[in-house]
Amino acid sequence: MNTSIKFGITTLAVAAALGGFALSSKTVYAADFSGVKETPVSQSTSYNVFIGYSSLFPVWAQTTSYTLSQGITISGGFNTSYEGIGTSVSTSYTVSGSQNIWVKYPKQLSRLGLFADVTYHKVKDQYYSRGLAISSWYNVYETYADKVIKPRYQDYTHYYQ
Repeated sequence: MNTSIKFGITTLAVAAALGGFALSSKTVYAADFSGVKETPVSQSTSYNVFIGYSSLFPVWAQTTSYTLSQGITISGGFNTSYEGIGTSVSTSYTVSGSQNIWVKYPKQLSRLGLFADVTYHKVKDQYYSRGLAISSWYNVYETYADKVIKPRYQDYTHYYQ
């Protein structure tokens, strides 16, 4: 007599090379699975995104440089949407050593700002109860790369340094 028992097995194809993102998944659920399944839908990267101003320098100033001490954290954020879904972009940068940031246009008013490359990831979440999909919704989350602190000029014509 040959008897076999099959159990639910979950496999997820992941392409994670240098922060890569899987855009395909294959999942087989046991009949009693309950939980949320997340499936990648799309992603897009925006480069050199202005995150916010440093509160250490709260006013516009004409200066030749800014000096930051080790351990200072600069954070910022804003609300936006990606593919029709609202999301909150928020990140921070901690100075690892004393830094002197030179201003390219010292005659113009400037402030220090936090910039980063932001990758938006849209996912479809499905809630399962006992192996049956009960509801689904979409979410967006962000990942950040190449965070940098640099001057932002009041007229914004020299936005990228």
